[in-house]
Amino acid sequence: MAQVFLNAGLTVMFNQIITASPTTYSQLYVGLFTGLSGTTVPAATATIGSGITEVSGSIYARKAVTFGSAATANVTLSNATTTSSGNTSGSTYITTTGTYTGTITTYAGLQAGMAITIGTGGTKESHIITGLPGSNQIVISGTLTNTQNSAAIVIGDNLPPVTDTFYDGTTFLGTGMKSTGGQVTFGPALGTWSAANGYFIATALTGGTALYAANFADNSSPTLGANDTLAFTPYWLMSN
Repeated sequence: MAQVFLNAGLTVMFNQIITASPTTYSQLYVGLFTGLSGTTVPAATATIGSGITEVSGSIYARKAVTFGSAATANVTLSNATTTSSGNTSGSTYITTTGTYTGTITTYAGLQAGMAITIGTGGTKESHIITGLPGSNQIVISGTLTNTQNSAAIVIGDNLPPVTDTFYDGTTFLGTGMKSTGGQVTFGPALGTWSAANGYFIATALTGGTALYAANFADNSSPTLGANDTLAFTPYWLMSN
């Protein structure tokens, strides 16, 4: 899942701090963007209509959303390990072939869209959790370079990795703040809409300023047909 704070959005946030009469918004809105891919977000210089192409379709409209208070992002949700061994395609552990599904130890708070670092030492690899197919199982976003049997796992919110060169050069998840909105539902569509590559957060129901954009956690690009709906929970992260 890619994500980006847009320059216009950062400007609004800075203005809330550094100006005598800051610009504030009592209501924010979520829209859908198209024309890219499920793993690509608009450029940081994008604005609505220039780099951000909104989904089109009968009765499409942005949705009002209320975001919760800022909370510390989950830097390290849990230290866990894979629990299976072997190297058979399709087994329920994390491997470089077959499925990319892993069986892990149980802990609370696991969500699709979280970042995962797997392995130790030179075998560490980072991906995004794209699915939770069964008890204690995860699906990751891509192919691993190394088969990770009984490997150490660190899971947290989708923040950029930080390299700790002061100690041993270990890569670990970054820190930051997040805010989660209420679930929004688009549709039911009338006819067919253009494919949605992700969502953006804007300051108005139409027009306005786009502050942030993100792909969906599963890297999908759903196309709504007649009577289809699309429901998801928007959130945004700001790493330091």
